[in-house]
Amino acid sequence: MIFKLILSFLIIFECLGKNPNVIKDVEHKYHGTKKKIKSLRWQVRKFENDLKNTNNQFSNLITLKNNLYIKIEESESDIDRQKSLIDMRMLSLKKVLLKYESLDDSVEEYDLKFFMVKNINKQKKKIMDLKKNYNNEESHLANLRKKLSDYEFLESDLLQKLEGINQKVEEKKSSLSTYLKKNKNLKHKVAKLRKQASRNENKKTVSDNAPKFSLMKPVKSNGLERKDKSGGINFTVEKNESIFAPAHGEVIYAGSLSNYGNVIVIRHSDGHRSVLLGKFLSKVIKSQKVKKGEVIANILEAASGENRLYFELRREKKKLDVAKYISGEKV
Repeated sequence: MIFKLILSFLIIFECLGKNPNVIKDVEHKYHGTKKKIKSLRWQVRKFENDLKNTNNQFSNLITLKNNLYIKIEESESDIDRQKSLIDMRMLSLKKVLLKYESLDDSVEEYDLKFFMVKNINKQKKKIMDLKKNYNNEESHLANLRKKLSDYEFLESDLLQKLEGINQKVEEKKSSLSTYLKKNKNLKHKVAKLRKQASRNENKKTVSDNAPKFSLMKPVKSNGLERKDKSGGINFTVEKNESIFAPAHGEVIYAGSLSNYGNVIVIRHSDGHRSVLLGKFLSKVIKSQKVKKGEVIANILEAASGENRLYFELRREKKKLDVAKYISGEKV
């Protein structure tokens, strides 16, 4: 079980094939399309929001126009009514004037003419007031019609804006659809290249009998050492005992692994990786360069009372017999 967990853990570091640059280039394009898709989705949301706001503006404008039509109709009715009143008053005034002109200058009709003059003046004043109201209403109607003209211009402008935004939304959605298809194809291509690379790696043979580099034991303890069938070694160690880097390399992982304790993975030359697993306090971090024999951790006391350190060696995905690589020490 422990070896399967380590293999799962290391899989993210072992994506090499015959053409790693090809995989890298395709992955770069894949991530590039993901960024473009994210940008296009943001643009579509932005234009759709603009479209919603512009539609609201257009709807409000139509409401204002309809209200304005009602006001214009009311104003035109008022003007017609006032014009009719003026015509009636003028007709009545003409009749009074005709009657006034028919009177003579006799003493008997003098009083009648006096009252008729007063009535004529009164009707003239009412006619003047009506004409004033009529002129004011015509001015008001002219302003309403001017406002209606402004609304119609704004309506035309909003319609053009809506058409432009709709066109942009469709263009961005079309581009988004294209990039989604492209991204899907690139994703499949990356998976295919990784699968092919994995097959190529499995075909490689690594000679255990003639290692190209040597390791040192990761601990100085002479406690019980047990090898498993896959080539890894379990050391029995003491609390606070130092753990050493088995060879020069770079730490590519330093952390915990499920319920099995801490793990340190060091990448060495020619694709080799050493794995140290147990309950210890790490003194290194990811990407740190280490030298052979450098202290990288200290053993902590296990809850079971039995302190162990597991050590294995890998090249690519293949586990090697680590004992054959430890030089000058009996394992």
